[in-house]
Amino acid sequence: MKFLIFALTILVSAFASIDGSAFASIDGKEVVCYVDTSSAAGYQLVSSIKPNICTMIDLAFAAVDSNGQILASKVPNLSNFLKYKGTAVAPKMLLSIGGAADWQSLQNFAAISKSAALRDAFANSCLNTCKQYGLSGIDVDWEFPSSSDRANFVLLLKAVKAKLGPAGYLLTVAVGASNWWAVNSGGLDVAGVGAVVDYVKLMTYDFHANAEWDRSFGLYFNAPLDDEAGRDSIKNSLRIFSSVPSTKLILGLPLYGNAYVTSGSNSVGASYSTQWPSTGTTPSYNQA
Repeated sequence: MKFLIFALTILVSAFASIDGSAFASIDGKEVVCYVDTSSAAGYQLVSSIKPNICTMIDLAFAAVDSNGQILASKVPNLSNFLKYKGTAVAPKMLLSIGGAADWQSLQNFAAISKSAALRDAFANSCLNTCKQYGLSGIDVDWEFPSSSDRANFVLLLKAVKAKLGPAGYLLTVAVGASNWWAVNSGGLDVAGVGAVVDYVKLMTYDFHANAEWDRSFGLYFNAPLDDEAGRDSIKNSLRIFSSVPSTKLILGLPLYGNAYVTSGSNSVGASYSTQWPSTGTTPSYNQA
């Protein structure tokens, strides 16, 4: 059984109006395309993107070691991606560092942010990486800072911005946009982060349905516009991040699918087992 899965997340500048023209020219707004490079042969996805759709492509994900050095080698087929930078397919190309699945990098972010010396080392590594690969900038995807990391996260971003800004490179962040990650966890200084970076990319997706069937299956796809019954929503996220200038906000839209396969031909429902180890999954691009 095959599923049509897009291993791609589109993020568009909040409040941009779409009038049918090419995305890349919407009122000067950014249309950011995250590409999951971990998918086998995932580079084929970039080659299939039509020109003038994305203004910025984020390659996800590189890693960072305990010394603050970026490990760009963690991006499979990096050279295949880089050949599209500066073209109509990828006018701007950024390297995204971290991601939810890279636990070691996430632990390293916490340690690096606590040390002035390591923050400076990471900032220099960001600058050197941009120069080495001809990138447009760096995207920091730390999922997620804890309350004890709150102030240090801002200090880390300031150190990076001090290196990248004068050299003409972009610094962006991808941040959790739910009530829990953006507010209750205490790990995100919304105004502080927004004041430093060029763009704040909101993860306004994977909010879940908050219903029994969603908890049973684990098909995490929900990105509701309205905040019904106080649940997470795009509108609620925009309220949370209202202290950030709207010109810096990038709204996340999920163009991917989640799926499950039952073990029997007629098996449907929460009580049936699946062929895969987990109850829900996101197949790779090349499996579609």
